[in-house]
Amino acid sequence: MTQPSPITQNIRQFEDALNAELTVLGRERHSVTLVAVTKTVPPEAIASAIAAGLTDLGENRVQEAKVKISQVRADAAPTWHLIGHLQTNKTRDAVALFDLIQSVDRGELADAIEHRSDAAGKTQDVLIEVNTTGERQKSGCRPESLDDLVGHVVGLRHLRIRGLMTIGPFVDETAPIARSFRTLRSAFDRLARIDLGFGAMLHCSMGMSGDWRIALAEGSTMLRIGRAIFGERH
Repeated sequence: MTQPSPITQNIRQFEDALNAELTVLGRERHSVTLVAVTKTVPPEAIASAIAAGLTDLGENRVQEAKVKISQVRADAAPTWHLIGHLQTNKTRDAVALFDLIQSVDRGELADAIEHRSDAAGKTQDVLIEVNTTGERQKSGCRPESLDDLVGHVVGLRHLRIRGLMTIGPFVDETAPIARSFRTLRSAFDRLARIDLGFGAMLHCSMGMSGDWRIALAEGSTMLRIGRAIFGERH
């Protein structure tokens, strides 16, 4: 009997842990989307992850994805997410490569994506990234600016809001991480009650390898997991 690959074993272990956590929370597995973060992961390893059943993959950098995505040989076509900061001069490639752009954090960027999506004849799904920690080095709009940015994006014909995203603080204490995620989920719930035209609040994207359990407890519907699946970055 052939031994499963290390990546397959990691996926199974993570799925077991995820299901156990969801059971404790009284949630179903379909309530959360697992996005495997493939930053620095070679195409053959990505193909192994797809073969093991992963359907959603996330890249941090447009240039890396541009080279890699075309090299991934798999029977099933995954859904590609851009989860890293996006510069306006990279929006043409981002629109061509990604099904969901999770890092829209300013009107200027939304306008650039709109322009490229219009030219491509595409309606681009996006998440609004919110800086819920107040850290200056992090991307994301300020929580108090969220409504204005959402209103701006709703007015663009070729963008479709699908939810919100945040990155928790890189600290050991649980409380500030939970507070960050609670801020996003509160905004998500509030916006979900508003008619956003052809947009809709589907994804509350928060939680990575180090804090995904906290994110789930605070209502995450989308986890971005890299290290727990592919191991440490090289």
